[in-house]
This record gives sequence, structure tokens and C-alpha cells, in this order.
Amino acid sequence: MAITFALQKADGDYCQAPYALLDGELAAYLGSLSQLPALRSLADLDPYGETALSRSLREQLLLEAQQLEGLASRQQLPAPPEVVGMEGTGDPSVGELLGWEGLAAFAAALRSVLEAASSQKAKVVAVGD
Repeated sequence: MAITFALQKADGDYCQAPYALLDGELAAYLGSLSQLPALRSLADLDPYGETALSRSLREQLLLEAQQLEGLASRQQLPAPPEVVGMEGTGDPSVGELLGWEGLAAFAAALRSVLEAASSQKAKVVAVGD
């Protein structure tokens, strides 16, 4: 199941952009990265619920998203999944390509959400399917 990281305004409405999408396979991969504990903790989020991220977690995620982006672009981590979003079917034809480029793109998208939250004084919410 996928989790969307989105900005929530003070009135409770969600901003359309920016957002970052965390597929189940990517969450499992991040959960294996011991050197990035905040990103690793994303694997524990409820894939069906809604979780507001604390300020301290957002700050740590921002630092680690920047690190992840660099590590992915230099391929200095274990290889990420080639395909995500298979919804538990194991069938790559229903998924989307990830690989190194997609991992860096996820890190950049998450960084964008976290930076926008700081500048807009908005909450970051992890919304499950």
C-alpha cells in the first residue's frame, strides 16, 4: 500500500502540491537502511491511516532526504528495488520503475514537501491508501 506525504493547511485541507509517494516496496527498502534512521522509521507508518509528522521528525527527515538524494545519485547504498507499486501481486507489469533514478526522485520530492511545510507553516501528513 502506498503512503502519500502531503501538506495540510490550518483549515485541514490538503495542498495539491508538492507531495511525495511512498510505495510499500520502497518503504521496505528504506526500512533496511540503518544509516538513515528517520527514513527507516517511515516503514512503520500505518499504510491505511493518517499520521501527522512531528516537527523533530520532519527536521530529521529533511536532513536524511538530502543525504539520500546524494547517496542515490552516487549509488552508494544497497541497490533499490527496480519496480515498486506492485500492490503485493509480485507482477512487475502492474508496477512502476524505481531504481537509482526513482530513489533520488523520491528523496527530492520528500525534501520538497518538507521544505514547503517550513516555509508555509503547514503540517506534513502521511496519508495511507
